[in-house]
Amino acid sequence: MAIFAITAVAAYGILLQGQEASIGGGDRVRATLLSERALEAARSLRDGNWASLTAGTHGVAVGSNGLWTFSGAQMTVDQFTTKLTVSTLTSDRVGLSAITTWNHGVQGSGSVTLSAELTDWRKSLGGNWTNISLQGSYVDSDTPLFNDVAIKGNYAFVTCEDDDDCEGLFVFDISNLASPSRVASSFNLGNPGYDIAVKSNVLYVLTGDNNAEIRAYNISSPATLSAGNLITSYNLPGSGLGRSMVINSNTLYVGANESNAASRDEFYTFDVTNTGSILLKDSLDDSGSIQDISIRGTTAYLASTADTSEVRVVNVADPANISFLGGYNLTDVHNGLSMYAFGSGTLVGRTGGSAIDELVRFSWSSGIPSAPPGPWYREMGGNAEAMAMDPSECAGFVATTNTTKELQVVNGRNTSLAEFTSYNTATGDGRGITYNVTLDRLFMT
Repeated sequence: MAIFAITAVAAYGILLQGQEASIGGGDRVRATLLSERALEAARSLRDGNWASLTAGTHGVAVGSNGLWTFSGAQMTVDQFTTKLTVSTLTSDRVGLSAITTWNHGVQGSGSVTLSAELTDWRKSLGGNWTNISLQGSYVDSDTPLFNDVAIKGNYAFVTCEDDDDCEGLFVFDISNLASPSRVASSFNLGNPGYDIAVKSNVLYVLTGDNNAEIRAYNISSPATLSAGNLITSYNLPGSGLGRSMVINSNTLYVGANESNAASRDEFYTFDVTNTGSILLKDSLDDSGSIQDISIRGTTAYLASTADTSEVRVVNVADPANISFLGGYNLTDVHNGLSMYAFGSGTLVGRTGGSAIDELVRFSWSSGIPSAPPGPWYREMGGNAEAMAMDPSECAGFVATTNTTKELQVVNGRNTSLAEFTSYNTATGDGRGITYNVTLDRLFMT
């Protein structure tokens, strides 16, 4: 009887513990769902009106209009109590903490807390680019021809080609945007520098070196950049033909000057997943020089000098198997110089000429520029050398050779391409342009 009693009590204890564990697990799952519901209510309120996310501790409920609303200081469902705490972090960011507690007496108690952060996705992070002003500048004592510019943290990297006292690559400390200062002044690329791109701590420079057109440098310490920071290089076919370059994820796209040689292509894709290597994936032969490249999704848009197709479109969904999708022949034979593909269209810049409008806008149809409707044209008063856009994809920035409007800001959304504003540098033609979203600043050479 004693042995039977001990066995029965043990079996009962095991069953009781299992039941308690099952009940406790169910309570925790239900509390988690209630906390998640409070967070989802806050997201719904955010999407409706950011101002409704008031700081404090709230309960949530569905209002008479069928939408979530704050209700009291807590929400009670059966024996579960949920409180949502909203904390203001910045003017456009709040922290959320949803805690659900329960107490079933002898059956146990507990709590579950879930946290999240929400931002005001409606807030514009860009400035008002209908009105611009010069914040800082650098004017060299000689006359180097600056080309492209790339930003990495507090440093700007600027390429240049030979005219007078050009080392191929300049490095500037821009921690004080009002007064950029040159650093690593002893560095000399030894060749003209054309396009430029940054990926993490690697700077890719397209040079005029006949044997190493693409170079990769370690820029973990930009102020002390030296020849010893060279990681690797790549020799394009031909002699110093590389002219345009852009990096997207782990793929480097390079455009080159036209070559009549059968074995020399003008558009290349490279795998740069590993910082120590530049691996050729594929290439295409074009009938013109590729002056600029813009990537949109799985498509590359190329500004070409080809007289019958100044706009070229390439499928780059698989960088190892690229192919031409089509193109567009602009009026007359003036070369394509710059390209920017954005959400609602494509901007193309070209060389100027008599009765030639240098800026062209296309709207999207199948992803390949076509007409009608459009294209739409705007006279820039000179070559449209380079272009960029702000995050809202409204303000289009164009660097031109117009002697009184080297920088022109146009409404890229509107087919009239109306001018917002312009700027006269008084120190030379516009050549390169870059917008940096982190600093919300435009950099032009």
